Amino acid sequence: MTVRKSTMITELDAHTIQSTDKFGGAMSRVAANHAKAAGQSTADIYPLLRLWTGWTIDSLVFATAAWGASGVVEIGCYDTAENGGAVIDADCFASALDVSAAIARIDLLIESAVIDYDEINNTLRDILGIAATVPHKWVDLCLTATHIGASQAAKFAAIVRYVER
Repeated sequence: MTVRKSTMITELDAHTIQSTDKFGGAMSRVAANHAKAAGQSTADIYPLLRLWTGWTIDSLVFATAAWGASGVVEIGCYDTAENGGAVIDADCFASALDVSAAIARIDLLIESAVIDYDEINNTLRDILGIAATVPHKWVDLCLTATHIGASQAAKFAAIVRYVER
């Protein structure tokens, strides 16, 4: 039998811990929902949640009612309106997500393969590719409609579980 240690256990055993952030913290949760009106168009942006770039995202759960034929969205992060509202990464959590039919519940952090196994302790700043020299800031988690066929009214929601660093 061979013992195959995780990186954290190896560092603990060697007393070479690179960061105490690896030991976690209290899990918190933010959630929001939105009702999309019928007839809204492609390229509409729906800000859902405000996230801190210093958080380590544990999960991003998304659910929606059917958007109608050919409904496709992206889910990513934008600067807050106060900071200009510019796109940071429009599809870092979902790209070409088919919402033509209802989605009961999907964890986009896993589905989108944003987080590699060796990156599970990364902060949102790391996920977004923001330089470590840039101070942490608030960003908006946004859904962007990239294609809407026969658009119908629909409700959707997102839940983010995170550890504050």
